[in-house]
Amino acid sequence: MRKALIVLAVIGMMASPAFAGELKEAAGTVDSINPIDPARGDYDGGIVLRDTPASVKSFDINTTTVISDQTAGKINSGDIQDGDKVKVIYSDTDEGPVAVTISRLSADAKVKDV
Repeated sequence: MRKALIVLAVIGMMASPAFAGELKEAAGTVDSINPIDPARGDYDGGIVLRDTPASVKSFDINTTTVISDQTAGKINSGDIQDGDKVKVIYSDTDEGPVAVTISRLSADAKVKDV
């Protein structure tokens, strides 16, 4: 399952011109999330991470974003809640940072890289 997620992420990155840039990593606590729901025609969303009151970063989420949980494997963007700790691999594009992968971390994980 994990290999399939990695393969899908790589294929998505290569197929989309939005991911032509260098991949970067950020981690923090979810301040807010606007999940996608392709079944209802909602293909674009976003996530905002916060590490400290002064450190906030937002990322776009789309249908090529791979979202997973350390224990459960692949999950939907709607499964991530405010207050969850996550790690985001992203690419800076002309439209702003776009999440390539979002990994929900365990509740006791230490995050401070926003």
